[in-house]
Amino acid sequence: MQERQFRGVPETATSVALFLLGAALLFLIWKAAGALFLVFAGLVLAAAFSFAAAGLHRLTRLPLAAVKLVIYVAFFALIAAVVTWGGATLLQQASELMAGTDELLGGWNRWLSEYGLGFISADGEMELSGIVPDLQTVFGDFRRAASALFGGLANLFIVFFLGLFFSWAPQTYLRGLLHLLPVSRRERFGEVVEKAASNLGWWMAGQGVSMSIVFAASWMVLWLIEMPYNFLLALQAGLLAFIPTLGPALAGVVIVLAGFSVSPMMALWGAGAYVLIQALESNLTQPLVQLKTTTLPPALTLSTQLVFAALFGFLGVALAVPILAVLIVLIRELYVKDTLESAKAQTMTPRHDAKT
Repeated sequence: MQERQFRGVPETATSVALFLLGAALLFLIWKAAGALFLVFAGLVLAAAFSFAAAGLHRLTRLPLAAVKLVIYVAFFALIAAVVTWGGATLLQQASELMAGTDELLGGWNRWLSEYGLGFISADGEMELSGIVPDLQTVFGDFRRAASALFGGLANLFIVFFLGLFFSWAPQTYLRGLLHLLPVSRRERFGEVVEKAASNLGWWMAGQGVSMSIVFAASWMVLWLIEMPYNFLLALQAGLLAFIPTLGPALAGVVIVLAGFSVSPMMALWGAGAYVLIQALESNLTQPLVQLKTTTLPPALTLSTQLVFAALFGFLGVALAVPILAVLIVLIRELYVKDTLESAKAQTMTPRHDAKT
């Protein structure tokens, strides 16, 4: 009896050790979530670089290294051109938007004052303490805002160089990862990683096309209807198109609020134009992308975004869908096919042999 009890001690100790190890690993992931998201963002950018390089290599038959250099330079030149050419326009339209916001708040205050709910006093001071939180509490002082701005720019450079390094020699990092696995599992895991990378590359290609279409179409349409701040609004709509479901909705709200700074009719025109643009984009690019990528159910996508938003903030929302796309490939290939379906096939084989 005592011998059986002693035999069970190592198993219990192993289970406890594995549980503590898992808990410690989850704690480390939680504490290092910001850095891990930056690394994954670099992997997403690397997948986009590799996908574009492979396509251009097939078209031009140029050496792959030369094609990658062209893509890196073109990407950096595009960012520099947007900042250089569009920076002045963005600053001008941002200042105009702030001025329009003051006028819009004044109009809302006059309307609310008729019901005793005005938030601007007789001497022109804002009285928003009962309506919105204190701006000092929300945004902090200038030093914190400047620190956040430079921190965001530094993160962008980190993501860019991570994407450059990962995409320049992806097999080096893949071989290093595979060496951590048993020899019998390396080939299969390498195939799954390549499938996940291909799926992510196609998803990034689709998002890039969607962002470009939304930016160009929004800029043109908003300019045609004489919406103020059209370049700024189109740029934020194009950038937010990277985030499925939540991004377009948020961009539409910003456009409608900007339209209200002119008139309710302009807000209605802006809403109608943006809904039309989103409908065209969804029916043109998304069906083409879904032919090459894993289809993500809308409810699962939105649920994942909400959970990541609560846990990790905006960066979690931005990367929730690509993380979900990779996880679906890994679960489908490694768990469903290699574990569940393989075990089912092994249990059915003896019965077939017995009948024959």
